Amino acid sequence: MEPPLKKQRIDNPYFEDLLTEYNYSSALNKIFPRCPSDMANIIIDNIGLQINPSCSQVSKTWNLVVNHKLYPIRLEFSRIVFLAEDWDLYYKACTTTEEKNLAFRSLPLGIDFENYALCWGQKGTSLLKLEKMQKDYYFKQSFDIKVMNRWGRLELEESGWISITRKLLPKTQNKTYIGQVDLIDQLNKKTLKKHEYPTLLKTSIILASHHLKFDNLLLDSCFTRCEEAEICFNMHKVAVCITKRGLKIEPECDKYNTGVAAMLKV
Repeated sequence: MEPPLKKQRIDNPYFEDLLTEYNYSSALNKIFPRCPSDMANIIIDNIGLQINPSCSQVSKTWNLVVNHKLYPIRLEFSRIVFLAEDWDLYYKACTTTEEKNLAFRSLPLGIDFENYALCWGQKGTSLLKLEKMQKDYYFKQSFDIKVMNRWGRLELEESGWISITRKLLPKTQNKTYIGQVDLIDQLNKKTLKKHEYPTLLKTSIILASHHLKFDNLLLDSCFTRCEEAEICFNMHKVAVCITKRGLKIEPECDKYNTGVAAMLKV
């Protein structure tokens, strides 16, 4: 005998928006008349459009949901993007309904997801909080003390979407910082999009988040140089990468042939 499905609640404000003509609980009962509403939430979040809307067991209410113009977008993004509600699941954060709705309404469409990763960054996140998460999920490994003393308490000032290239930009290794800035400028002219030099906190957030949700090692576990600088005789640029053991930050990356990713402004 298989163990029973663990009962849990997955609050989904976007799904509620799609059911504005219905009471949320009664709509779930209409869709799944013999299912507890908690289980229905799980099915909706994890199965979604895999259920055939024309199936005889599916009600008219379900058809209204899955045929809503925003629902396929919501499902597609849940498979490839670290969403606002994922902060509750993976970081045990308390994400407000207002923030979840803001994230959904400001979803940047038209992103090439083969070349870019996308993640919701939550206001107040710091390297200290990411370090605590890493110790909870991975090995008991701390970030570099030089990095933490200088930037550990720096918090993300406002919530918003973060996007970065999935790989280092070509020909950016063995380049100086100025040479890498020039290559990012060339990318802007070629794509007609605004790319920026990656910053330590935002880069750390998106690398760690995609690893948590998708087990995805962005940048192929290579270091990307970041904007923040550590002065020690010469100017050293801090770098960050994600490995199977979690996030790794190197405060003096100029001793390596470190390339750079590009952060897309969304």
